[in-house]
Amino acid sequence: MDNKKALLLIVPFFAILLVIFALSFLDNDNLNSTEEARALTQFPVMDLNNPQYTTNNINDYVTDQFPYRKILLKTYSALELMQGKRDVRDLYIADGQWLLSKTYKADFTQLTGHVIAASHKYPDVSFWYAILPVKSYCLPDLDNYNYDTASAENLAALQKIFKGHQQIHVVDAADYMRNNFTTAQKKQQWYKTDYHWNALGAAATAEYIIDQMYQTKVISAPLDQTKLQINQIDALYQGDLNRRFSNLFSMNETITTVSAVDCDSYRYYFSADDSQSVARDTIIGSANDSAIVDYSGIYTYNIAYYRVVNSDAPEKKTLVIFKDSLENPTTDIFCSVFEQVIVMDARNSELVTFADVMKNADLVLFMLHQNNPADETRAYIDI
Repeated sequence: MDNKKALLLIVPFFAILLVIFALSFLDNDNLNSTEEARALTQFPVMDLNNPQYTTNNINDYVTDQFPYRKILLKTYSALELMQGKRDVRDLYIADGQWLLSKTYKADFTQLTGHVIAASHKYPDVSFWYAILPVKSYCLPDLDNYNYDTASAENLAALQKIFKGHQQIHVVDAADYMRNNFTTAQKKQQWYKTDYHWNALGAAATAEYIIDQMYQTKVISAPLDQTKLQINQIDALYQGDLNRRFSNLFSMNETITTVSAVDCDSYRYYFSADDSQSVARDTIIGSANDSAIVDYSGIYTYNIAYYRVVNSDAPEKKTLVIFKDSLENPTTDIFCSVFEQVIVMDARNSELVTFADVMKNADLVLFMLHQNNPADETRAYIDI
């Protein structure tokens, strides 16, 4: 009798597995998982000389390409949240609605070594390193749990490395944004369900960086706020971290943008010369009329190289920015000050060499958050 009961359970179970396995051959493999923010394993190439390697890759492939994976991930996430868990899928949920990514100790030795070497090689260029904040460092008092275990250590490491290198101007925007605003103000500067800040946080930081340039007499005037405008977009916001949770959290967020009032007169290029002129909306997000918008759709896209020229700018200088995505909302702010702004995203492939970029640079600004060792940027700096 017991054997019959066992068969009644086992046979349907394996039958369901076989059906699901058969269905997997009817669908195309997914390249990426937006919910997990990673690439998925593709069908492995058989290596008869290394059967263990092939076996492991087949296991990973079957796991990553399992049918209805998105539904299962969403169900798993919902069950974890229903149990009141706050540490879920490598994220921390603070105050029931703020999604915070975990932080890890980073090694900045390679990056900073290349930045210092570049500053020696180009002594006539003014080098700036802006240490941008991460959300968890800016908002340490959302609850009593210490969920940010590395940002302060990484910030201290960067400060220590650059100390004594007077040719590099370090702007500690992380501590500035953490210590000079109230918690209520800082909550207005960051998206709840994203890694990123909004235009309010980005604009405050950009203004601080420009003010530091003015205080050290690298530029002749501070930022003119009348050249900028802050707007709100009436749409739902697709946060990167909310996407990981299959939008189980509210998409009702305050969406702000910052733009230059005279941006229509700026000229935009994908080339170091004027051969590849492009429209503004190929660089600046054009999703403002959409019902649902995301970070890239409302700020600048993560483009490998672009150049903006403002002939009426007060500073007749070229600013080169090496960025991560926190820079995206700030482009118009810098363009309102400098005659030419070149933005480099070394995470993408690039044909313009570092030496070519440096030929016309008056200032170089690294805009990288405090936990980002920027391996791609380090590799791009050809010293």
